[in-house]
Amino acid sequence: MYVERSTLTLWDLDAHAAVATVKVAPAAGLALSPRGDEVAAWRSAGVQRFGVPDGALRATWKASGDPVTAVTYAPDGGRMAVVTFGGVRLLDVASGAEVARLEGHGALLTSASFDRDGGRLVTASWDTTGLVWSVAEAVAGHAPPAAKRKRSTAR
Repeated sequence: MYVERSTLTLWDLDAHAAVATVKVAPAAGLALSPRGDEVAAWRSAGVQRFGVPDGALRATWKASGDPVTAVTYAPDGGRMAVVTFGGVRLLDVASGAEVARLEGHGALLTSASFDRDGGRLVTASWDTTGLVWSVAEAVAGHAPPAAKRKRSTAR
């Protein structure tokens, strides 16, 4: 996959051929779903999701306020984590709806990653912390922001 001049071209590397070409907003990055049936292209203003191999636009999610810096799919493809400077937005892939917000770092977020079964999400920040979140608790509305902790100076 690559984005060139607002065109996303999806390639089948086994067949050495392009399978879809779609028009997208200029993208900062791409994420392929675990099943390989969808690709998300993001830029600071939001996320566009396209079908593979048809290239059809499936959904658009617009960022409100903080710019998008990364996107990752849960291993089952059912959820998507959209990383913004202010926090992570968990989206339900089927409906495109935001199902939870994870906020609590002391600085801008840089990345997020689901664990193997998609039950936990790890977020990283410029404040040099990594936080582990329960996805089920976040969706149920029970994932409060992480407590602010003082750095230990003991050695």
